Amino acid sequence: MALISSFQTLKVIMAFLGFIAFFTAIFLPNYEFDCSDEYLLFGKYGIFKTNYIHPFIEIPVTYITDYEVKKKLMLYLVKITVEDDFSPNKNIVKIPLQFFSEYQIIKIIKTLEAIKNKNIHAKVKF
Repeated sequence: MALISSFQTLKVIMAFLGFIAFFTAIFLPNYEFDCSDEYLLFGKYGIFKTNYIHPFIEIPVTYITDYEVKKKLMLYLVKITVEDDFSPNKNIVKIPLQFFSEYQIIKIIKTLEAIKNKNIHAKVKF
């Protein structure tokens, strides 16, 4: 009798975990990082709109002068310093990287380092 009730409990627990996995896969957005020659893009897309990435931050590459990555507990935070030719002030953009994978975070750091070095060398040439 106890074996039958524990088997039924196990079936209920497995059904609940399956529902949670299905809900997570369907309704939570996926986050994407992309860098072209002109823009740095942090975007997200849902499973129902796979062809379009909604950018939530789009920064011109030529304006990025510095960056800093911090890790607090389990959360990574990147601070990007943006300087344009129109404003004398430096703007700092803070982006939480909580939904990005470790691979994506490493890719972001390498890309930001390459952009920073490229922009520093471009300013020195002038």
